[in-house]
Order: sequence, then C-alpha cells, then structure tokens
Amino acid sequence: MAAGDITDAMVARIRERIGEVATSGLLDSEIISQLNRAQSHLATHLCDEAMPELKQTVEGNLTASQATLPSDFWRERLLTVAGVYANKVNVSELDNINDASASNVYYYIWGATGNAVLVVEMGDPASTVACKLWYMRYPTTVSTSVDPDFTEPNRWMLEDFAVAECLRMRQRHAEAETVIARYMTMIRTVNSRYRLGEQFEGHPGDPSS
Repeated sequence: MAAGDITDAMVARIRERIGEVATSGLLDSEIISQLNRAQSHLATHLCDEAMPELKQTVEGNLTASQATLPSDFWRERLLTVAGVYANKVNVSELDNINDASASNVYYYIWGATGNAVLVVEMGDPASTVACKLWYMRYPTTVSTSVDPDFTEPNRWMLEDFAVAECLRMRQRHAEAETVIARYMTMIRTVNSRYRLGEQFEGHPGDPSS
C-alpha cells in the first residue's frame, strides 16, 4: 500500500456518506482539511493511552536546569530527572516552591509553542543532569501522500468528525449533529476504559483525569 492510499480511501468513504461523490461540489482538499481538524480534535479529547501512535519519549541532559522540547512536542506526560519523578507546577505557583531539591523535583514549561523550554527546579543541581521525558506529539498533517497517524478504530472517529463538518458546510445541520453526537459518544466510551478517578497511571496531561 502506497503512502496516501489510506487517506484516499477515507476521503472516498466520506464522500459516499455525505452523498457527494464528485469533486465539483466539494474538493478533496476541503475534506482533507477536515480530517486534519479531526486529528487535532480527537487528540485533544481522547485519553493518551488510547493513542499509542502519538506517544513518544526522549532522553537527554539538562543544561542550566533547562532542556529544549522536541519540535513535535504537544504535551508532556511524565518527566524524570536523575531518575526522580518530577512534579509539574504552573508558572503562577513558582513563588511557592521553596523546597525543591534533588529528591523533590519540580518543572514547568516556559515559552510559546515551537520555542518552549522545559525548566526544572531541583535546588542546586550539577552542571548537567540526565532527564527523560514522556510526551504526546502533534499528529502528522494528512495529505494525498500522507496517511493519518491513527489506526483503527480511531480512524472511524476521524471520519465521523470530518463527515459532520462537511455536512455543516452544506448547511445540513441536523444530520451533522447526529453524526457528531455519535462521535462524542465513542470518545466517552473509549475514555471510560481508562477513567479510574485519577490520572491514568498518574501521568499528567491525560484527559482521562
């Protein structure tokens, strides 16, 4: 199977579902745009553990208590510094952090997306300290030559979202609401498998919490 074949098949199914098999009324690029919106929406609302395709890890060393985040970084899940699990704090809470040490490590993320850095508070660290970051990456942009990151059954949810948005574009709002309601129900169903009243495995940034 060539790259883009899955995208082409998804576009064809979406066209069939909305009853517009010809490109004269709805361009492929418009459908693909909705698939990309679908990936962002799904990745925001689905539990991290339900998206193994987006889970990444990176290891390195802190320099002056900082580390540059990966270019595809979206949100962090877990951080260890010198083998110690670090706690996340908000920037507004930094004045209250007065007990940071090598055994009581805190971190926060500073800067805009794409230029953000990870900053660690751990007392008086050595010049370089090993760290390991578990994180979720941005979904790859879909095109006619690039397939979605998601595997089945998550692809069906991508299609549902795209179908609903394409129906909205045609002012077929009642049909769109029916489809998006099913989409949201499926998200809740998947998330319920991981919802135990706490963050899944204690990882921060997991919508299941």
